[in-house]
Amino acid sequence: MRIENTNDRLPKAVRGAGVCGDGDPVAVGFLRVRVSAAKHPRAGNESSTRIGQKVFRPGGGLGPSACRSTARFATSGWRRRAADNEGAAGVDGRAMKVAPREKEWTTRCRYSDAPEPSSTGLYNRGVVTAGGAGGGYGRAQVDRAGEILRSESAAPSDRARARIIYGEWRARHRVPLVALRRLLHERMRRAAAEGFGAQRLKRLWSVEAKLRRFPGLRLSRMQDIGGCRAVLSSAAEVAALDRLCREGRQAHELSGARDYLTKPKEDGYRGVHLVYRFRSESPEGSSGNGLRIEVQIRSALQHAWATAVETVDVLRETRLKVGGPGSDDWKRFFALMGTVHAREEGLPPVPGTPAALAAVRSEVRELADRLGVREVLTGLAGPIGEVAKGSGWALLRLDAPARRVTGRRYSTSRFEEAHREYLRLEGENEGDPAVQVCLVSTDSAETLRRAYPNYFLDARLFVESLRSFLGS
Repeated sequence: MRIENTNDRLPKAVRGAGVCGDGDPVAVGFLRVRVSAAKHPRAGNESSTRIGQKVFRPGGGLGPSACRSTARFATSGWRRRAADNEGAAGVDGRAMKVAPREKEWTTRCRYSDAPEPSSTGLYNRGVVTAGGAGGGYGRAQVDRAGEILRSESAAPSDRARARIIYGEWRARHRVPLVALRRLLHERMRRAAAEGFGAQRLKRLWSVEAKLRRFPGLRLSRMQDIGGCRAVLSSAAEVAALDRLCREGRQAHELSGARDYLTKPKEDGYRGVHLVYRFRSESPEGSSGNGLRIEVQIRSALQHAWATAVETVDVLRETRLKVGGPGSDDWKRFFALMGTVHAREEGLPPVPGTPAALAAVRSEVRELADRLGVREVLTGLAGPIGEVAKGSGWALLRLDAPARRVTGRRYSTSRFEEAHREYLRLEGENEGDPAVQVCLVSTDSAETLRRAYPNYFLDARLFVESLRSFLGS
């Protein structure tokens, strides 16, 4: 039997894979093929049979029939030849199964330990990932999962399946995320900027909230599933690093940029957001090609403001960070404090706030007293505990009502284990906004707390800036 591609316009990635025989993986997917009738028992006596685009699913086969063959698969992104094979091949959406004895890869392709979906929704392991990003789940499947996560009335079984798909998609951002963080550190070194960096993989709860906030957004195009951050000592250093990142040469494509430094959001948020499309020629990195990673650059004061907002969201169960329902007084208070910090850093005020400093101070004092800001945000931070030990990935779990932070460290080589536990804890605490789980990475325990103080209910820097401004 001979199978070969006859379509010049094929998907960039082969979707799906199976494992046969001694465990060698075999790539399958959307193909337009010709099948030699002489070697195929279901093809009749015709010299050849033209098959339309079908999904060849892993496993199965056509019973005991087998043949020695040369199978050749070609797509627009890669090519594979498995010579002298044994196996069974099916058509019309049935199974295709080949146990390759010899393999030749003429362009990029890699072996991956990432989970792969089966028809029952369980995982198979030891599969091949080829072509573009997304691995076993194509972008269409990821987007369908996104629609389920967007819906607040989806069946529990559908949500469980969608969580699995999102988890696999999120895990594929690890390599691009680590690469962009290294690039950011290198740029910080060149700019002689004082500060620290960190990275995180976006929480499921945050993804669902964003999908509902932007009805037209597709999950496969969400640009901040992987995010890294630089927190610098001053706004001037933020501007300098921003220029270096935009103008410097790099392998990755800068596909988007937002300057909230000189043009703050109406809620008072400031910083610089850069979005990169990951590119790599290495076997390990090629599976992440095209994935988007967001880089945030902030000053220490801007970081204190942003994490204080997140701390209030946790304690008051509001959605100030994402512009959702919440107290108008809290929103106004943070907008005014954004202007306070802007004056200190020599930046433009937040739109809609008073130009006169005396008017800003009067309004801030009134709102701080009415809301009990200092009481709410003071004395919350507790000990970090065992999560402080070591470096690498940190899986944090914040139980806000109990004022308790727990966590565990994982070395970089144990990422898969950390991410599996991340998925489990997200499912276990689904529907409880008072409990937050996040997988982050920093260089040290001290950096962990400085990078993510909101997970430790630590708003001390923000409260200090408030007291300094009010003189109390």
